[in-house]
Amino acid sequence: EPLPAADPLGQLPLVQYLYDDGSTQPAAAALKLGIRIRIAVTRAITSGQAVKAKELHENLSVPPEPAALKKGKLIAIGASMGGVEAVNRVLAELPPEMPGIVVVQHMPKGFTDMYAKRLDSSCRLKVVQASDNQTVDAGTVYIAPGDFHMKIERASQGYVIRIVGGERVSGHRPSVNVLFRSVAAAAGKEALGIILTGMGEDGAEGLLELRRTGAETIGQDAESSVVYGMPKVAYEIGAVGRQSALQDVPRYMLEYAYRH
Repeated sequence: EPLPAADPLGQLPLVQYLYDDGSTQPAAAALKLGIRIRIAVTRAITSGQAVKAKELHENLSVPPEPAALKKGKLIAIGASMGGVEAVNRVLAELPPEMPGIVVVQHMPKGFTDMYAKRLDSSCRLKVVQASDNQTVDAGTVYIAPGDFHMKIERASQGYVIRIVGGERVSGHRPSVNVLFRSVAAAAGKEALGIILTGMGEDGAEGLLELRRTGAETIGQDAESSVVYGMPKVAYEIGAVGRQSALQDVPRYMLEYAYRH
């Protein structure tokens, strides 16, 4: 039987999560599409489940001094079903001395601000819902608002966020493809693109554009994905430079951040 609809930030197990129009996808229907779903489902972030960065960060090496950060670096992350927890797990392990991070998580309008606040409470990085014309600052994570696309442009002061409307791309708004393509144009080889768990193929083509500029790209592996859809397509078209278990993604992000 179809699972009951879940608040994207609520208490229910999320096998059917997450579409930006507010609809859900039952596990049975997903399996009919031939998409692998872990039996051990993820749960959305709640105040009681939020993992503190100070606990997870013990598993990482002590990062270099902030002065070691190279200017011009930018990290872009895209995720869908299962991404609410996956993004939290990745960000919670990072120190505050990181390049700016921009994130598209497929999520309905009205929930992304709450999601950003929950992440902010569980991470040492500052996490905010992105707004138009914001400058991307180091040590800050920007979550794309629901029902809008997020693009990145290069400006004299660095990178600037553009929040725009428009048609759905790859079936979504915000779209990971829109973000990745804009990062490819603005940052090119200075960027790091990461595609995490999710159903469908949004982000795969954009990640390929990033890789073609010389940017580093990471795709979550099947074993650690709740839904091995988006990262699978990205891997199959040659967009993934490194396939990684979710637990190893923060380490690769640190290596990228402090490599000159």
